[in-house]
Amino acid sequence: MCGPEAGQPSRSRVPYGRNQAAYDDRHERRLRLIRTLLDVGGMKVAAIADVLTAVDDLARVLAALTRSGHGAFADLLDTYADAAERIAHADLACVDRRVAVEGVVIGTVLGESVLSALRRMAHVDASAGRYGTEAAEGPA
Repeated sequence: MCGPEAGQPSRSRVPYGRNQAAYDDRHERRLRLIRTLLDVGGMKVAAIADVLTAVDDLARVLAALTRSGHGAFADLLDTYADAAERIAHADLACVDRRVAVEGVVIGTVLGESVLSALRRMAHVDASAGRYGTEAAEGPA
């Protein structure tokens, strides 16, 4: 989907002519970022696309949290980023270079399930510690 809703044009692209378009500041900043990552960072286009996708996904999640009244979650991003970095280093430590791509993909997909289960267990434990075991078990 190109725009905010199916069938609507992107807000960053302003029609200019038959074969031309003018772009807003947000789009131009993104293009400068891509150029910097290519030229200065030496990144490949596919890697840049992955980075931008991750950033866009994070922005969408943060916007949804804000809309749902949980915008304060953004204050925890440094803590989550530190944990994610430790997890990424642990993932890569178990991978042989010859099977790095396959191992990282499998580790990421399965690791998401493991991390989600561990997080739920940690929530139960933290809730029991903070509110007592009845709160951690939930309603009967």
